[in-house]
Amino acid sequence: MWNCFKFRLTYFIKKAMRGISTIIVTVLLVIIVVAIVGLAYTFLVALYTTSAGAAQNATNVTITSALSQIRIESIFQNRVIVRNVGTIEVSDFKVFINDVSNDFTTDKTTIKPNEIATMTITNPSTSGILKIITEQGAIATSNFIAPPPPPPIDTLSPVWFNNLTFPASPNIYSPLTSYQFNVTWQDDFAISGVFIENNFTGSSIPHNDTVATFGGNAYYFNLGSLAAGLYVWKEYANDTTNNWNSTGNYWNYIINKASSTTNLFINETREEKTFNINTVTNFTAQLINPLSGNVELWTNFSDGIYKLWTGGTSPLINLTSMQSIGRWIWTANFSENQNYTGSTETWFVNVVNLTNKTCSSTWGFSCDGVAPDSDNTFDTCPTSSSANDEHVIEVYVNATTVTANDWIEAKCGMDPFSISNEHYIWYYNTTAWRMLLSGNSPGSANYNLSTVFRLNNTPGTHWIRCIIDWDGENDFCADLGSFFDNDDVNITVI
Repeated sequence: MWNCFKFRLTYFIKKAMRGISTIIVTVLLVIIVVAIVGLAYTFLVALYTTSAGAAQNATNVTITSALSQIRIESIFQNRVIVRNVGTIEVSDFKVFINDVSNDFTTDKTTIKPNEIATMTITNPSTSGILKIITEQGAIATSNFIAPPPPPPIDTLSPVWFNNLTFPASPNIYSPLTSYQFNVTWQDDFAISGVFIENNFTGSSIPHNDTVATFGGNAYYFNLGSLAAGLYVWKEYANDTTNNWNSTGNYWNYIINKASSTTNLFINETREEKTFNINTVTNFTAQLINPLSGNVELWTNFSDGIYKLWTGGTSPLINLTSMQSIGRWIWTANFSENQNYTGSTETWFVNVVNLTNKTCSSTWGFSCDGVAPDSDNTFDTCPTSSSANDEHVIEVYVNATTVTANDWIEAKCGMDPFSISNEHYIWYYNTTAWRMLLSGNSPGSANYNLSTVFRLNNTPGTHWIRCIIDWDGENDFCADLGSFFDNDDVNITVI
């Protein structure tokens, strides 16, 4: 930036000119420019002579001295038009401030007719009295105020500190979360621009975005939702003199996958269920987190092979008829994706046959036969004695296929001889016998004997045995004496 100061310099012609009795005034206006590190200040300098110490107006006056050839034609701002048939050597000038010599430069070494010269004083360091002395001895003086020092040249790059991210890394994915990446930049003068290099779009190749939001020296880059993943970012800044700096290596920003939650509802509740065969059952796979997405139903139902049963958008509803007896696995599945981990929920579904079963249906013939009975015990225990005085008419259970630990009712139809007969109900759980009930017949009339008990948890074929006996063996197999009967019925436990 240029500041111009106009001042008047007075030259006193100290050297007498031989043969001249009077001194006539002339004027020379020279442009003086003070330059300080790239800035120039121009001063208009008027030269004039005096006679007997009395100053006279110098404009358009001719003298016969060495300077007499110069005449000021016009002055416009800092431009002076002088006319002369002779010449002035600019190298004849010397410049002093407070009597200390100062260097100067000019745009001409000689002022020719109709030309002006521009003097530039180099790096004046102080204010005071400015003197210009010519070779002929003329002296021009003026008060001089040194211009202010030029502004420093910015050679330093911006500096950064305090990089922050909100929320902090690592973070858990949420579609509702917004993100902010923040670096504080400072510069000796002013920041021109800040840029963030990142792969927030998910690309493997980072790109640049402009950071347009800032408060004070902190520059903020704001984003909406980001997918789960590993991201990299760093920043660049330049100042108004185009000095650049970067934050260096990439910073990592990690968003971990959110946990998903999938529920399996069986007839609208989440628990293990037991259904009688051919019951139509509602299986619903539903996402809880995220709120929407694709889910699947998997099962080994009907053939024991675990397979995809159906799939679709949550909530996924499937109605299936329970036509296969067994203990089946049903699973609702949500597969892992970019933002969520996978999740499942599994329940067992037991399909049973709650149709009553008897000793006769077990063996395919009537268990109420004339002694000795046909073989209707599953082990080596004899079916009955040869006498027909007392016997078991029938054995009943209230289900054909049930689940482990189910409660079952067993009932025996008895034909006693007398009150002296003893009766028993025994239970075999595939490995051991357990007595469920014992006692004596109430008389000689037919009667029913029943008990409710809980099966153990061993899958397989379980047996219930009804015994009537005369000899009181108190054993799971009545086989002594001539009066006893053992009849069995089985039930399947899944």
